[in-house]
Amino acid sequence: MRKRLIIFLFLLTLPLASVFAQQIQLPEKPSPARLVNDFAGMLSASEQQSLEQKLVSYYDSTSTQIVVVTLATLDGYPIEDYSIKLAREWGIGQKGKDNGLLILVARDDRKMRIEVGYGLEATVPDVMAKRIISNIMAPEFKQGNYYAGLDNATTAIIQLSQGEFKMEEGDNGGSAGESFIIFLVILFVIFFLGRFFGGGRNRRDGGYTGYSSRGYYTGGGFGGSSSSGFDFGGGGFGGGGASGDW
Repeated sequence: MRKRLIIFLFLLTLPLASVFAQQIQLPEKPSPARLVNDFAGMLSASEQQSLEQKLVSYYDSTSTQIVVVTLATLDGYPIEDYSIKLAREWGIGQKGKDNGLLILVARDDRKMRIEVGYGLEATVPDVMAKRIISNIMAPEFKQGNYYAGLDNATTAIIQLSQGEFKMEEGDNGGSAGESFIIFLVILFVIFFLGRFFGGGRNRRDGGYTGYSSRGYYTGGGFGGSSSSGFDFGGGGFGGGGASGDW
């Protein structure tokens, strides 16, 4: 009887979860596509252009899309939910290769996340994404050096793909017991988020509101576009990555 009651209550929450997910307000996908999208105005025009050129150059040589998005606020939504919806809705990466990666920063919430596409999960595993956030991005962000944090983080990701990124001495990522517990928790969360919020691997999310008219995103930017003429191709995401704050 108790088991049936638990199952009943669990099933009862599913419609609420669906409504919650559909209320997430996403910025419109840029057209033409850009790899650096500073909606929160955290970067100067020259910084955006420099970072854009760097990521376009990397895309041209590897076809991997590293996308940077800054927002004023998440409006109360978990950054894990927001980032995976944004990555899927924009279609970051290439379909079939799933080689997209999203760096999402929420200025007023002081939160950040690296969302990793299926095809890059072996290249940028969760533990390395966490170290990039904690050891590279957060220290710079605390000093207000947003460009340095993003520039160094994207360099570390590129170095990871080339097998050149080195951990700092003494950075062992915590004890084995703690890592195993964290792994189980992440696995549990990924499974249920993917099941109830995201649908299947090849399913594109629909029904989400576009750019907020309530002024959540201030829309800073250098107004340029990629010189490569690329577009987002519909890469798949399953919740891999890491989150942090500063």
